[in-house]
Amino acid sequence: MGTIIITRANGSLAVPAVEHLLTNASDSTLVLKVRTTGRDCQAPDARVSIRALGLAHLDAAYTFVRAIATEVAQGTLPPLQSIVCNAYYWNLARHQEQNSASLAGKGRGDVLSQEPAWSSLSGGS
Repeated sequence: MGTIIITRANGSLAVPAVEHLLTNASDSTLVLKVRTTGRDCQAPDARVSIRALGLAHLDAAYTFVRAIATEVAQGTLPPLQSIVCNAYYWNLARHQEQNSASLAGKGRGDVLSQEPAWSSLSGGS
């Protein structure tokens, strides 16, 4: 059917979701984003791809997006079906923290304007 990207795919919330999708969505391809990969990060079958991506640097996220867009355009990955954003950090006790791109003035709502590849991921125009 399509590609489902799950961020923080090795987190406690994502593991049951991945198991469910592997069992019940056999027509989907999963791209599982984790912070780091190791020996225990092995894809269970050909429909699964595990990708390392740390979100501390916005440039790494842009590189990830471009790679996914290229794979969709080349037909290596099916069109994007869904993104499950499971990687987050919310601190209610302190002020908002920013990554290095935000501090340099590059991280304020500019992801879509600087990265037109998102519009082509679903196979639409």
